[in-house]
Amino acid sequence: MSSTNRGRERVLDDFYETPYWTTQLLHNYLGYIDEPILEPAVGKGKIVDVLKENGYKNITGLDLNSKFNPDICEDYLSWVPDKEYKTIITNPPYTFAAEYVHKCLEDVAEGGMVALLLRLNFLESKKRYPFWKEHMPSRIYVLAERPKFYLGKTDSIAYAWYVWFKDAMYENEETTLTIISKQDLES
Repeated sequence: MSSTNRGRERVLDDFYETPYWTTQLLHNYLGYIDEPILEPAVGKGKIVDVLKENGYKNITGLDLNSKFNPDICEDYLSWVPDKEYKTIITNPPYTFAAEYVHKCLEDVAEGGMVALLLRLNFLESKKRYPFWKEHMPSRIYVLAERPKFYLGKTDSIAYAWYVWFKDAMYENEETTLTIISKQDLES
């Protein structure tokens, strides 16, 4: 997802690779991530690469585009999981971001976690307001720097990792908002 290309035609399939640092920061702030892990918009595997670098092995990459050679080549929004995934983490195509949020929350195992890289302004919308009343994330990690998704250009929009925990103990938890920065990786 990217708004770098505003006013121009969007990249085919809404394909914008996730910069390494965004996933590494999320991992650093979350700590351990439960396996098995599903990446439902895997693309070229940038998120998976960071997870593997951090020692995770039980990761399934799904994508509708066969040219990326995913583990499973299907459209996530119509796919039925063959097993339970404890973690779902992705940078969804923004055109279908709301649909991905809903499906990820349905598909993740009880006690599991969903982490989606979305525009910060995803919080806005009269249409999404009822959803937020029922499904506020447990954590929102706002990226202090704007990612470079397309042609090495920064976006005109702020981004954040939205994290939900699917567990009864988190149902009445207040959302925690944390600003994270690439500088955290340098220290």
